[in-house]
Amino acid sequence: MNMKNRVKRFFAVKSNWINVIIFFVAVVALFIGFFFEGYSHQVIGVMFTLIVAENFITKITYMDDILQKLEKPKGAVSMKHEDDCVPVPEVTKRAKKEMYISAATLINYYKYLPEIARRVDLDKIRLLIYSDEMIKIYDKSKNSGSEGITTSHLKPYIEVENIEIRVIDSFMPTTFFAIDMNEHYGEIRATYLFNNHQESHHMPSVELTPNDGKWYNIHKNQMEVLWERATRWTGNEKNK
Repeated sequence: MNMKNRVKRFFAVKSNWINVIIFFVAVVALFIGFFFEGYSHQVIGVMFTLIVAENFITKITYMDDILQKLEKPKGAVSMKHEDDCVPVPEVTKRAKKEMYISAATLINYYKYLPEIARRVDLDKIRLLIYSDEMIKIYDKSKNSGSEGITTSHLKPYIEVENIEIRVIDSFMPTTFFAIDMNEHYGEIRATYLFNNHQESHHMPSVELTPNDGKWYNIHKNQMEVLWERATRWTGNEKNK
């Protein structure tokens, strides 16, 4: 909030005019104290000014606090482009126990998989992708001539001990990327995909932590639901 709006809102409250009058009286008292002999005038003037100044600061701070709560209620989250989110490599370095990635084709995360696969210190790395049949439908729905990442691209990661790959046949309107989501320091990034939009990095995204309360839990539960609906892929299956 800029200073002009702050002043307007302050003076919109009639009771605050009393403080303004008292402030000017204190200034006059302080001015007189310097021109008349007697220590008491100066003390009274200084103390009066300090009291009113403190009252001013308290009121302004209190009003700002209320206005901020009204403008951004508790639990509110901010949308941003995926490109404006914390870079994937930075987030992966913060992972301590687990990582979770679910996306239609993993095309925006595929280039990071070699680095992610080296995180053998993690308990589990979960990768969720469309079945090959769903990928064909997805590519066609985008009216795109280019093909995305399929399960065949993930074969090098099947043998990595802490990586589990699953495929799903139902539509996923949201891309999820999370680390340690069951811990108090967990992080979840959700990117919402719109139909016929080819560039997911231009889609709205949110970055959530457990401090976001219900929104964090809603997204975490959705990720687990998708994971439970999916089928484990070992490279020997032929996706339907």
